[in-house]
Amino acid sequence: MPTCASIKAEITSVQNEIKALQEDLQQAAPNMKAAIITQIKKQQANLTKLKNQAIALGCIPAPAQTPSGSLVLQEFNCVEETNEVGSDSPYFVVFVGHPGITPTSSVTTLRKESWDNEIDSGDLIKANLTVGTGVNTNTLVLVALLEEDNNPDITGADLINVQNWMQAIFQAFGSILGISLNQLDAMVRPEFVKALNANIANDEIVAVKRLTISTSSGLLPILKFLGDGGDYRVRFRMG
Repeated sequence: MPTCASIKAEITSVQNEIKALQEDLQQAAPNMKAAIITQIKKQQANLTKLKNQAIALGCIPAPAQTPSGSLVLQEFNCVEETNEVGSDSPYFVVFVGHPGITPTSSVTTLRKESWDNEIDSGDLIKANLTVGTGVNTNTLVLVALLEEDNNPDITGADLINVQNWMQAIFQAFGSILGISLNQLDAMVRPEFVKALNANIANDEIVAVKRLTISTSSGLLPILKFLGDGGDYRVRFRMG
């Protein structure tokens, strides 16, 4: 029968191994990253098993539950349309990451056909589109505003490509012990930009911003997007 001391020692050993692998990942060449991520996932599964065992034996407390809710794109204001020809056709791609022992993430595209070639300077659009549920103050949210040229690029197979890219990256970085959301943002946001650029054919990225989840209910701070000659103010809410 394992003791609390032996389980905690195993947990520490696995945590140190994951940390070393995460450091290797940041320095690794692109062709080596997949193999390192696979090793990290294996150790994360081992860590989850050990921690569940420790909780069951009363060696460590169960993690506290943070109040969560639904994240909704409430509205956006086109202060100045972009330099693209004609009226704007904006849409949003939102990354949501839940850090922890076994991190989870999603990528969602938000758009309405009624926005296509219809958004001009001064327009205020009530969107009311739900991004997802289970979002809380410990969640990393990144928002990309894109300007569509013909058809939106980040949909279908291209959206799945971005989802898979970000899932692999976040599973590696989202489990770093004691990491802050600011530190996680600095690691993950560049990868989000890379994933988008790798799957865009004609669309333009206006900007990519982090959305701070400051409450489990109510309005969130306005995001300001500047790029491609455009100026947008975007409001999300928690519901």
